Amino acid sequence: MKLWRYSGLLLIGTGIIHNLIGFVAGWDMLVGMFYEGLWNTIEVPIADGAVHTRAELLWFLMLGFAWIMVGVLLHDNIRRRNVAPTKIWGWALLTKGLFVAIVLPVSGAWLFLPQGLIIIFAHRSGRENA
Repeated sequence: MKLWRYSGLLLIGTGIIHNLIGFVAGWDMLVGMFYEGLWNTIEVPIADGAVHTRAELLWFLMLGFAWIMVGVLLHDNIRRRNVAPTKIWGWALLTKGLFVAIVLPVSGAWLFLPQGLIIIFAHRSGRENA
């Protein structure tokens, strides 16, 4: 089975999971922003005991959308060329995942480790074109 063919889709899935968590965890903030008219609703005073800010939620969601967009590009490239992504993709995902998993173990960073390994191991013995 050529798991590397699903690398882009796995990245898209990671971005979707990321944003689902953001929408669920930040729903109250998003609703508040909507009722305030959206324009310039990010920088508001933090209420006593608030854990996260609207700016953090905004960037959390933007990162999820970025992973989705990168996944779409990666998937399209794999589909058009029918070759595994270059090893640098695998090493980048693995390194990023390891770093974030070390500094923030209770996170989704662990999802990037198998994605990186799938790409790295696709290049063993010339299997990237198999």
